[in-house]
Amino acid sequence: THVFNHHPTNGQAAVTLVFWSNDSSCAKTATHNVSVYQVIADFNRNNEIAKADTAHCLNILDSFTNNSQSANTWAWNFGDGSSSNVQSPTHMYNTPGTYSVQLSILNSQIGCVDTLLKKMIIFPDPIITVIDGDTCLGKSVQLSSTGGATYNWTPATGLNSTTAPNPIATPVITTDYSVLVTDSNGCTKTGNAHVYIQQPPTHITWDTTIIIGQGVVLSAANQGGSFH
Repeated sequence: THVFNHHPTNGQAAVTLVFWSNDSSCAKTATHNVSVYQVIADFNRNNEIAKADTAHCLNILDSFTNNSQSANTWAWNFGDGSSSNVQSPTHMYNTPGTYSVQLSILNSQIGCVDTLLKKMIIFPDPIITVIDGDTCLGKSVQLSSTGGATYNWTPATGLNSTTAPNPIATPVITTDYSVLVTDSNGCTKTGNAHVYIQQPPTHITWDTTIIIGQGVVLSAANQGGSFH
C-alpha cells in the first residue's frame, strides 16, 4: 500500500512494478497510471481581513464562504449545537465564547472527504452600572457609569462633559440622559440616568385682610415638595 501526500501533475501518478527472475538475470516491468483526486476543504469567516471578522461582539450575523475544491456535499458544524448543509451559510452566535467551526466536505462520485476547523471568538456585552440622582434647580448632581473604556452621554444639555464616565449634570428641568458604553473589545451597551429637578415653589402674595378670630384658607400648588 502507499499513501499519496501530494497531488501529482495532472492528477496522475505512474506506478511501476518491476519483476525479477529468481536468478535476477531477467526483469519485467509493468506501469499503470493511478488517479489521485484532490478534494480540499476551505472557507473564510466573513472576509478574514480585519480582526472583527473572526472575533467580535454578540448578535452579529456571520457569513461563511465555502472555497472548497472538488466537493459536491457540505456539512457545517458551528460549535454551538447548530449545523447546516448549505454551501455558504450564515450564522449568528447569541452566547459569548470560543467556538470551533467545522466544515466537512465529500465528493460523492469518488468518495473522497476532507475536514477543516477554524475558531470564532464571540465577546460578551459590557456589564455596566449607571447612577443618577435628584437635586434642586440651580444645583448639580454627579452622574456615574462604569464597565466601559469609553462613554458617550446624550443629550449634552446641562452636562460638563459628554465623554466622562462621571459627568456633572446641572439641567434646568427634569432630564433623562442616555450613555453609550463601549468596552475594550468594541462591544456596546446603553444605560439610562434620570435627573429630577425640584423647581422652586410659586411665589404667593396675599392681599386678604381678616379680623382677629376669623379664618382663611391658604392654598399652594404641590410641585413635588412638602409644605411647612
